[in-house]
Amino acid sequence: SKLMASILPTLGSEFQIEVFAIDVHLKSDPTGHLNLSPLGSLKLRNEQEIGSDFGVVQRITDFEVIDKFPDAGKITFSLSNVATTPLSTLEVNQDETPSLTNRLYINLTVTIDKPSRSGPPLQLMTTVPMTLENRHSKMEVYPPEDIVYDLGKPVELASVSKPDEVIGKITKFQAHFNPKKN
Repeated sequence: SKLMASILPTLGSEFQIEVFAIDVHLKSDPTGHLNLSPLGSLKLRNEQEIGSDFGVVQRITDFEVIDKFPDAGKITFSLSNVATTPLSTLEVNQDETPSLTNRLYINLTVTIDKPSRSGPPLQLMTTVPMTLENRHSKMEVYPPEDIVYDLGKPVELASVSKPDEVIGKITKFQAHFNPKKN
């Protein structure tokens, strides 16, 4: 239907989104449990249609949110690899009033500047892509405006230097998404 297509952004459109992660729970062997509120941005592009008028596939080209923690220093969550990160989806829900479900898949690197008093920075990576989606927040237009995205399910973190050794976990990642103002 024309209405469905009209709420989908056009193919090839690029979006810069401001990400304010209001509640992030990060656990790692060296740091213990940290509650963070990192701030940053996300950049993505609409690549192709899903069926006719049902949605679009999106490629995340950049993601970075940062928080500073008194003991651990700067903690950065960033997109680890554009090429290996699965494509994300923006789909139309067939309700009385059309709305959009955005499912983002992000291969993340988490860098903790000071995991211990004297040690070098620690780099962790997600063992599977982290999923963020607007499960409880109804979105009727795109880009998202004050829409809350939540973690699909907890995601394990391994050391970048020892990828088969899980030493951390992201158990919560809740973020407000807004169009980025230049």
